[in-house]
Amino acid sequence: MFGSNRKSGGIGRPELLTVGLNTLAKGTVVSGDLQSDGILRIDGTVKGTVRTKAKIALGKSGLIEGDIYCDEADIEGQVTGAVNVAHKLTIRSHGKVFGDIHTGKLVVEPGASFNGSCSMGAQAKMPQSDRKAPVLQKEAV
Repeated sequence: MFGSNRKSGGIGRPELLTVGLNTLAKGTVVSGDLQSDGILRIDGTVKGTVRTKAKIALGKSGLIEGDIYCDEADIEGQVTGAVNVAHKLTIRSHGKVFGDIHTGKLVVEPGASFNGSCSMGAQAKMPQSDRKAPVLQKEAV
């Protein structure tokens, strides 16, 4: 009666449905880091680190030139950089990853390409670089 049996609409973790959806359209280019608490749908280009506490969905036309840090990822486009996913990473048939992968679970469809090393499961520790660097203060001269 109080439980929910509804489907998650393609998202493997229903709790991610409670966060906002952010979309970067095809033809849009972001130079710099991108950070969100919500789901990110990227069909454009990001040149920088992408971080979210939720899911990243990279469309066929999507390109990320930088590292990824997220809870879940679905890759149809291309990533050049480290991919750090806490739960499940899916690389679709058109997806390309050029960089190291750290993830809980990995799904690679036929036709996908991946060049780099991969650590997964309980042994896959997220690298320390996913923490924000401290802000350094300039010394007075």
